[in-house]
Amino acid sequence: MLEVNYDKQHQQFYSANNPPPFTFAPTPSDVFAVIGGTFAALASLCAKIMVDTKMDTAAQLVRDLFGDVDSYYLNLGSRAVMLSLVAVCNGLMWLFFTKALRFSSSSTRVTLIQIITNFIVTAILGSYVFGDVLSVQWWFGASLIAVGFTVISSPKDAAPVTDVPQAKKNN
Repeated sequence: MLEVNYDKQHQQFYSANNPPPFTFAPTPSDVFAVIGGTFAALASLCAKIMVDTKMDTAAQLVRDLFGDVDSYYLNLGSRAVMLSLVAVCNGLMWLFFTKALRFSSSSTRVTLIQIITNFIVTAILGSYVFGDVLSVQWWFGASLIAVGFTVISSPKDAAPVTDVPQAKKNN
């Protein structure tokens, strides 16, 4: 297990003061944000399975495992399991989000990475599990959202203002 020396923490983990040797190398905060976004997507998947009355995915899975079970208790039990999985996935999402914030110098970057990961993983899971069709228009909109988030979170390199007009004194 990795032992953290808190006196030399700035040398052990990448940050704004200790950048990674490669520009595009993921930092621990990036990895934690991606994991948090994935758990957020899994929580939404479990919630969709829980409330979906047409599909009854969880109930069908239990039927396949245990054979013929009373329908009322099967639906109630499968929904309880999905509700508990929503709670667990949300708890893990917040855990990894706070870990990512701890190792990052920018909360905007962590939020950006987590939201984009959640968006992409939700699209993939929705397409795979529920058969959702992702059109070119959807991908174009998702790309615009990602570009917008990137522009918002990009560092602002503003030139210092040197010519500030001075107020005239009336003496």
